[in-house]
Amino acid sequence: MNKQEFLDKVTDQISYRPLHPEIRRELEEHMEDRAAEYEAQGLSSQEAEQRAVEAMGDAVSIGVQINAVRHLQKSPVLIFLTIALLFSGCAASAYMFWLPEQVANGFLYYVPGAAVFLITVYWGYPLFIRFRKPIALVIGAVLGALMLIRMLLCAGLITIWGMSPSFYYFSLLSAALLFPLSLYGICRRSPLRFFLASAGFAFLCLACYPLNPFNLGSACLIANMAAAGTGIFMMARGKLSLTGISHSLREKGITGLLFLAGIGLLVGSNFLSPGQRRGWNYFLHPEKNIVSKWDDTYNSVLIKELLSRTPALGGISLTPEEMMAYGTGEWYFAERDPEQISLVRSDYPDEESFEQAWKASSTFRGIVYYNETNVILYDILPQHYHNNYLISLLIFQYGWIPGLLFLGLIGGYYLCLFSRIGKIRQPLASSLAFCCGLLLLGQTILYVLGNFGFQYHAFPVLPLLSEGRVSIMVNMFFLGFIFSAYRYDRVSGFFTHVFTEALPWQP
Repeated sequence: MNKQEFLDKVTDQISYRPLHPEIRRELEEHMEDRAAEYEAQGLSSQEAEQRAVEAMGDAVSIGVQINAVRHLQKSPVLIFLTIALLFSGCAASAYMFWLPEQVANGFLYYVPGAAVFLITVYWGYPLFIRFRKPIALVIGAVLGALMLIRMLLCAGLITIWGMSPSFYYFSLLSAALLFPLSLYGICRRSPLRFFLASAGFAFLCLACYPLNPFNLGSACLIANMAAAGTGIFMMARGKLSLTGISHSLREKGITGLLFLAGIGLLVGSNFLSPGQRRGWNYFLHPEKNIVSKWDDTYNSVLIKELLSRTPALGGISLTPEEMMAYGTGEWYFAERDPEQISLVRSDYPDEESFEQAWKASSTFRGIVYYNETNVILYDILPQHYHNNYLISLLIFQYGWIPGLLFLGLIGGYYLCLFSRIGKIRQPLASSLAFCCGLLLLGQTILYVLGNFGFQYHAFPVLPLLSEGRVSIMVNMFFLGFIFSAYRYDRVSGFFTHVFTEALPWQP
């Protein structure tokens, strides 16, 4: 058997065809080196090549061993759950199309969102790793440009209509990927640089927060926690080697303190500004911060009240009088501040009497256009419940048990997702995938807490399920990158492992 026949038999056993040229090249180089050794011993070039081929071993066996190590990885269960959740989110959004808030056809964004996911799964990881430095520069430049635009808007120097807060929100979340990218290149040389990277990212979040405190509060928290969690993950898996460069107990202690200080900066930066502390106060004690029916704190208390009246099965049951009391706010404000109770339009026989009652109000009381004859559950829920309160809505309609089962499904999905992330062996890929997973999980945790009456700043979306526009695109990229990194983990970067551990010619 000559060299080309040997290479053909090896590559015939390898299912991932794009690997064939690389494997042929590596095998050929190894055989050439071995043939050169035989020629140095006095054999002719033809005899040396034949001996080198024979020394390689059985071609079919080698090909099978390489294919066992280097192949595309699939996760049918995770793929099925992803498709099911994505379809459920699209169906729920389409079902709510009759709502005034849904006139923008938000459910249609699931189509390009699914396209972004598929493109990222098939090409995201190889391209991202290859062009990681330009991508990092683009992410930083976009975030910097948005910060500059926001400052100019606040100063009244420019006017831009239609600039969605989502651009700021998801730009900051995407910037969290800069953290593992920077750690991968610097922390093996100095633990001090890990501390500086943590301080720099915490400062970035603090600098962004004042530009839009309400909308960026939760984004800062999620991004900081994702960065801190990724740092811990990299250290736990030996990707940072923070203690490997230290020898004495004193040096190891300093290294550990620098690491803890970096994590502490990322966590502590979420409590530094008065606005952040106020947000935590609203989160923990919404009932102490209600001013009017328009407050998010009021929505939190209302959700808690309705959940307390929902049975295990069958959904909530309220009389029309009770629903009107919840809809107008009378249940809460009757004994606290009657001026906050909404006016019922049908209580006034004509426009003139209604206008008089409206003008007599000392506050912006609000108006409801339903009454006891036609009020429904949807009327009494907070605005944008179709996006912000999907879990609560499920409980209200079907009871606590179906709601908890749904939460169990979401929890199982993340367990499956992180189990796949844990199996990614390449250092940078696993760190980036873990960061993407934490960004998705952070949004989910804050969303779930908000559905039980604990809202921190602006509501995040529920990835895959709650309708959005920018959110669908960005979250589909995060999820697609995880799939892509897992998919290609065994077909790139592990040829050295194969030739040093798996093949028969090694001693």
